Amino acid sequence: MVMNIKLFTGAFLSLAGIFLSVLGLLFIIAATGLQSRIIAGIALCAGGALFLITGARLFVRGLALTPAGIRAGILRLARLGNGEITRDVITANLGDSAAVRFQIEQMVIHGLAEKRTEGARELYVFSDFQAGLQVKQCPYCGNDYPVREDIESCPSCGGDLKMKNQRGGGDDIFSMDN
Repeated sequence: MVMNIKLFTGAFLSLAGIFLSVLGLLFIIAATGLQSRIIAGIALCAGGALFLITGARLFVRGLALTPAGIRAGILRLARLGNGEITRDVITANLGDSAAVRFQIEQMVIHGLAEKRTEGARELYVFSDFQAGLQVKQCPYCGNDYPVREDIESCPSCGGDLKMKNQRGGGDDIFSMDN
C-alpha cells in the first residue's frame, strides 16, 4: 500500500513539475521585456523543478518497495557482503515488512540463497557472489591442476582436462600451495 502511494504521488508531482516548468519557460519566452512575466516565469520554473525533484525521489523510493526492487536490494546487499548477509543487515537496509520476508524466503526456496543459523542469528549465503577458484580437472581421476600450467591432458591418466569453477564458502579453504 505504501509502495502504491509513493509511486502515485511521485508520478503526480513529477508531471506537475514538468507542467509548471514548461509553463514557466513559456512565460519567459513571451515576456517581451515585461519584468513581471519574467519573474513569474522564473518562479514557475523554480517551483516546477522543486516538484519534479521531489516527485522523482518519491517515485524511486516507491520502486524500491516493489517486489523487484526488494529483490534487487537483497542481491545488492549480498554482493556487498561477499555472498553472506544476516537477517539484521536486511532489516536495517530494507525494513522488516512481509514483502521483504517473502522475497528472501522465495530466494531460499528457488535455491538462489541458503539459509543457515549461526548461534542466534540467521545467515543467508549466496554462493554466486562468493569468491571462486578456477582449475583444470581431469574427469576420470579427479586430479586438479592450476590454470596457469600449460597442460591439456592429465599427467596421471592421460584424460582431457576440463575447466571447473570451485566456489568458496563453508569450511573450504583456498590456498596457493595446492
